[in-house]
Amino acid sequence: MNIEHLFPTTIGYEFCPFHTDIEKKLVEYCNSFSDKYNNKESFLNNGQLFTTFQKHNLLQDKQFDKLNKWVVDKIREYMKQTTMSYDMKFEGEAFFNIYNKHDYQEEHNHFGFVISCIYFLKANNKASKVFFRPHVFDNIKYDNFIYSPSTPVFYKAQPGKLLIFRSYIDHFVEQHLDEEQRISLAYNFR
Repeated sequence: MNIEHLFPTTIGYEFCPFHTDIEKKLVEYCNSFSDKYNNKESFLNNGQLFTTFQKHNLLQDKQFDKLNKWVVDKIREYMKQTTMSYDMKFEGEAFFNIYNKHDYQEEHNHFGFVISCIYFLKANNKASKVFFRPHVFDNIKYDNFIYSPSTPVFYKAQPGKLLIFRSYIDHFVEQHLDEEQRISLAYNFR
């Protein structure tokens, strides 16, 4: 029997070389939003997780210009290394999520976009991890060939780490159990 391993996906990651220069200022800036928005209207996590999703686009916020430019440069590098042939316009959205103790993010994807990213602005070694689930998942245990693990894979939240992935990939954030908050930025581009 011939077996072909098809439809792999790629996840890229890189650490921001100037993260320590921007972390404190951007963390304070993100925390200043908690009084500006009523988060109870959010469909995410029953309004418990603080997010600026559909409320404040970080791509249009000058405070994030340097980081946004670096993220776009890393996406271009990702596309080149994966030989992705697509005329990216870099139109989209970016927002941040603040995870306090017991917050989590349900499984979801970013339908309607091509490339998505997660940037960990603030985290410690106890911070909740982000998990990626195979696009097709059922209860049958798969063999362990390299491109289709049968269980989700995860990445630790590390300050300054950027994850780049195709927007259709299902992902979620486990419950955050530490007292120290975790802040991540989400980017979606088409």
